[in-house]
Amino acid sequence: MIYLPTLGGPISSGNGINNLGQVTGWAAIATGPAHAFLYSNGQMIDLGTLEGTTFSIGLGINNLGQVTGYAQTANNGDHAFLYSNGQMIDLNSVIDPALGVRLNVAEDINDKGKIVANSASGRAFLLTPVPEPSTLAFFGPALLALTASAYANRRSNRYH
Repeated sequence: MIYLPTLGGPISSGNGINNLGQVTGWAAIATGPAHAFLYSNGQMIDLGTLEGTTFSIGLGINNLGQVTGYAQTANNGDHAFLYSNGQMIDLNSVIDPALGVRLNVAEDINDKGKIVANSASGRAFLLTPVPEPSTLAFFGPALLALTASAYANRRSNRYH
């Protein structure tokens, strides 16, 4: 049994664990409300909060150490988040605003980065990551060359 420390406050609570033994949850901080944490290799990492929010709670964690959860604003509005590569992202900032959906809780994430989240209206959603445009720009020419090469080989093989 391993004691999970706090972030300077009196209590902590674990909510999710991955196959590597990394844990997420929330822990009280010395100067105020609770923050989401990532416990990894004996280190308790404070994930902070989203801008304009007062506290955060980690709920799900995948084997890549990505954490999902929610952060609450001063007026009690919850915002679903993803913590990845040292950064907490409001999931509402990466979905199409034309959908008219506000995601308030990101419950869990799998190793492919798919997230199950709930909206403020009581609906559940499955979020699937898409490559960034910069990633497509980097790989696009290589994929185009590979496709052209495969097409040329297939075409030349057809006439032999």
